[in-house]
Amino acid sequence: AVSSGQIARQEPEGVPSLQPLPPDPPPAAPIAVAWIHNQPAQHYTLQIAVAPNEALVRELLAQNPLEGDNAIVALHAARGKTQYALIWGDFANHADAKTARDALPKALRRQQPWIRTFAEVHKQMVQ
Repeated sequence: AVSSGQIARQEPEGVPSLQPLPPDPPPAAPIAVAWIHNQPAQHYTLQIAVAPNEALVRELLAQNPLEGDNAIVALHAARGKTQYALIWGDFANHADAKTARDALPKALRRQQPWIRTFAEVHKQMVQ
């Protein structure tokens, strides 16, 4: 029985009560920057693109997914500024890095990827 002033709430049989939806999963992200620190300093990588903010680099990566290891890193730039770079691949020599760069999709080649050693990237990274 329901006393005056009270409203009875009953769920119809067989109908589950509503539950809040789980939050949307985060977008796919590049692997951890630790990958870069673990690469041999004398190996080569491709710096695919650089931008003044991380969102622009993430957008480029979302539009042009890369297979294999990659990371977005903060780099020291001129006049104390920070830039964000998309780093992709681990190549034992310059020739392999050049071959990989030349095989990139046209949209990424337009970014003028730069062949760098991991030593150079390590030195320029914001810690």
